[in-house]
Amino acid sequence: MNKKGDLKLILRRVIQHFRNQEWTAIGIDFVIVVFGVFMGIQVSNWNQAQTDKHSGEKFTERLKEDLVVEAWNYAALIEYLVDVQSSTDKALAGLEGTSDISDEQLLIAAYRATQYNAGVSQSTTYDELISTGKIGFIADKTLVNTASLIYGAIILDQISDEGVNSAYRVTFRKTLPPRIQDSISQHCGDRFVQTGDFNDIKNQLNYTCTTDLSLEQIEIAVKLLRGNPAIVENLRLRAMNVRTHYNNLVFSNQDIFNAITNIKNAATAAKSSGAKSTDTIHTK
Repeated sequence: MNKKGDLKLILRRVIQHFRNQEWTAIGIDFVIVVFGVFMGIQVSNWNQAQTDKHSGEKFTERLKEDLVVEAWNYAALIEYLVDVQSSTDKALAGLEGTSDISDEQLLIAAYRATQYNAGVSQSTTYDELISTGKIGFIADKTLVNTASLIYGAIILDQISDEGVNSAYRVTFRKTLPPRIQDSISQHCGDRFVQTGDFNDIKNQLNYTCTTDLSLEQIEIAVKLLRGNPAIVENLRLRAMNVRTHYNNLVFSNQDIFNAITNIKNAATAAKSSGAKSTDTIHTK
C-alpha cells in the first residue's frame, strides 16, 4: 500500500476511534502518524545529504583539476619572466654598447623583450561553486581556502596588463616595419608548451634561433632601433617592471607561491608515478 493509502487508512481509524471515544487507540494512532512524518523527514534529509555529498566529491575533483592548470599557469609565467628578463638585459647591453652581439641577435632580443604571457585561467568550477552557492559542498576546507586565495589574486592580471600595454612594446611595434616583426615572431617567438606540462616550461623564449631576414633588412631594423631614443629609455623601464613582476610572484606573495608549489609538486610526482594528478594533491 502506498503512503497516501496508509494515511487515509489511519485517518479513518482515528475518526472511528473518536466516534467510539477510544482515547488510548487515538493516542497510539497519533504517535504512529508523528513517527511516520518524522521518519519521512529523516529519510528525505538523508537522501539530500547523500546527493550533496556526491556533488561535493565531483566538485572537489573538478576543482583540483582546475587548480593544477592554475598552478601550471603560475609556474610557466615565472619561467617566462626569466626569459623576458634575459632578453631585456641582452637587448639593453647591445643597444648601450656594453656587450658585443650580432645585429641579428640584438634584434631578436629586442623583440623578445616586448613579449608577455597572459595564460588562460581555469576558474570554471570555482565560479560555478560561488555563483550557485554550492561552495559549502566541498568538504576539504583547506582546498576551498587555497582556491579562494589563488582565484582572488589580481597579480596575474596586473602582469598581463603591464605586458600588453608597456611603453616599450608600443614603441617597438611603432618603430619596426610589420614584415620585420612578423619574421622574428615566426622564427623566434614563443615556443609552444602543452598546458599542464610542468617539465617543459623552461626556455619558452630563451632558445637558439635565427630569422630569415637578409643582412640588409637586419641592418635597417637595428638602425631604426638605435635611432629612436625612446627605445632604450622604455626598455630600461620594461626591464625593471619585469624584475618587479618576478619578485612579486616568487617572494612578495609567499602564500600563493607556496600553494602553487605544493600543487605543482603533487602533479609532477603523480605524472612520474603514472597516477592521476588530482589523486596526490594535498593542500597545506
